[in-house]
Amino acid sequence: TVCDDAHYYLYIADILGKGDYAQAFSYLNLNIYPVILLIVHGFGFEWIIAGKLWGVLISSLTVLPMYGWIRRVFDKRIALTACLLYVVHPELIEVSIEPIRGPTFWFLMTMGLYLSYRAVTEVRLWLFIATGIATALAIHTRSEGWLLFTPIVLWSCYRMSRFPNLRWKLSSGTAICLSMTPVLLVLVN
Repeated sequence: TVCDDAHYYLYIADILGKGDYAQAFSYLNLNIYPVILLIVHGFGFEWIIAGKLWGVLISSLTVLPMYGWIRRVFDKRIALTACLLYVVHPELIEVSIEPIRGPTFWFLMTMGLYLSYRAVTEVRLWLFIATGIATALAIHTRSEGWLLFTPIVLWSCYRMSRFPNLRWKLSSGTAICLSMTPVLLVLVN
């Protein structure tokens, strides 16, 4: 059995596949999780199996950006410990096999944190763009994704105060990152 939310997402993915966009977007608006379910279902999997497979896959992949981010902020030992705690946490294991949007959000959130930290420390344009895309996808998975703008702005401000010669690059990179959400929304619409 699956939770009630799972049935709702599977229903939305099904009507999205039938082309009823008004009904599909009436409550969740633009949410990428039903689209992901529709794509995985397209590979021939039954709806519930597709959702469970996606949940296990994306939950497992979450370890990669988590490790990368924590290793850059602290060190390898702390990153391994954090990832081990994530992997063995019983509640996270239980939720990861449910066909719900939580595991997808975890991945996008950790990817957003990893990319935003790299963007402000390496100051590369492609990292700011990638951060903006990851953040926009996280926002369109769960509304808590809006909170990902906080670290990019705070880390950029901190780096600008420490390295005045990088102010222009950091401020323009952060502006590009923040603009990715409305740009992607316009492209989708």
